[in-house]
Amino acid sequence: MIPAIITISCILGLWLIIIISTFIVLSSLRKKLQRREHSINVILAQKYDLLVSLGKLMQGNGITLPENIKEALNISDYSSLKTINTQERLSVKTLLMKTVNTMFYIAEENGLSSSSRYITIKNSISDIDDHHRKEIALYNSDITAYNYWVRAYLFRPVAYLFRIKKKEWIFTRTIRRKN
Repeated sequence: MIPAIITISCILGLWLIIIISTFIVLSSLRKKLQRREHSINVILAQKYDLLVSLGKLMQGNGITLPENIKEALNISDYSSLKTINTQERLSVKTLLMKTVNTMFYIAEENGLSSSSRYITIKNSISDIDDHHRKEIALYNSDITAYNYWVRAYLFRPVAYLFRIKKKEWIFTRTIRRKN
């Protein structure tokens, strides 16, 4: 009787240790993913600030901007740049990328490419794009680890118990710009 109780308590203790350790790992990975998502939102806000600066530089040099560019630059606060899911993040990124490409084209067609301020803004946007790609790669790497823990056969009941679901990757499209 006593060996059976000891065996059962050892098995329950082992399951309790597995549940607690899995929960700790998943919660730490979730916090790490939240930090990465916040970092990506900050990068998008920095890119937006540079676009506003580029728009002011272009208007200061007498270059008129199309209405769709003006609308993209008239965001009243950063809350519309904050993204919740992958689809929103891709739509904001696409909007900013199209706006950047259009503004660069208009600026260079109007002879602004020799301005030192324009070159500084263009290089800063390029640096932010590189940093954004690196953050997305790190985010996707963390997603792989997180999804492993959520979907692994041994840990799946724990994830189900705490209602933890699989997360999506951020897919990126690499576009090379001419300098």
